Amino acid sequence: MDNIKGSRTERNLLTAFAGESQGRNRYTFYSLQAKNEGLHQIAEAFSVAADNEREHARKLYSFLGDSRSIEIKASFPANAIGTTKENLESAIAGEKMEYEVVYPEFAQIAQEEGFKDIAEVFLLIAEIEKYHEKRFSQLLRNLESNRLYIRERVSKWQCTNCGYVHEVAQAPDNCALCEASKSYFTLLYED
Repeated sequence: MDNIKGSRTERNLLTAFAGESQGRNRYTFYSLQAKNEGLHQIAEAFSVAADNEREHARKLYSFLGDSRSIEIKASFPANAIGTTKENLESAIAGEKMEYEVVYPEFAQIAQEEGFKDIAEVFLLIAEIEKYHEKRFSQLLRNLESNRLYIRERVSKWQCTNCGYVHEVAQAPDNCALCEASKSYFTLLYED
């Protein structure tokens, strides 16, 4: 790989690393808020996305090589933690911006500068961010329509407290095994 030091791609990597690192923490905070609201299914989605963001940050950081101080100028979301509904809306907007604008632009610059492997990573991360946006959008729709725990057909609902799987159209009021409340159920397979 060509020397990355001083390139626009180097700055973009650090900007993306900072964004993914902050995203991880935001999603961790959002997960805690969802748990506080008894929305364990959404909390789990935020927790998984937080883990994904950590891995994105790790991969981006691996390209930076030797440590040195790099000044970057970038804007990052600094909104307060809101309700789970507000947090989903914020997450959707952020993910959409990343996969539609930020990562494609970073990939194009990396490609132009001869960093094809980095360009590919930017595009792969964009695909994942698109999935996050889709997942959060579905959860928001389900939350707004009171469909978090109800489906039209039999589905597999897993108790996130003990792991027991119930095959029913709507999550039971309590788990048959550990008696955890409905709020602990998540769909094993989205429909």
